[in-house]
Amino acid sequence: MALKDKVTATARYPAEDAEDRRLFEAMTEAARGFVESFDWCRGIREEYIGIAVPGIVGVYLFRIGPTDPGVDEWIWVIVGDLPPAYITTDEAPNPAAALDGYIG
Repeated sequence: MALKDKVTATARYPAEDAEDRRLFEAMTEAARGFVESFDWCRGIREEYIGIAVPGIVGVYLFRIGPTDPGVDEWIWVIVGDLPPAYITTDEAPNPAAALDGYIG
């Protein structure tokens, strides 16, 4: 899938130090919790990070188990020191476009 060309598996995020790792993991947990809070998400199957400034902003790509055939399997989730949001991959083919969509 072309979406995965611009992202890294969250487990492989290259933290600079222990504080960077802690902040990144907190953002990752927030992103997981946000997407799993919706009734249309049956769970997370894959997770990636596209943009990370730990403690400030994270743009995650999740492959979810949708509860309905009309729900997108792949979504972007933006979290950090701002309100969380999700954006479909139809509207944003890469992490920068997802962040731009969030800002716009």
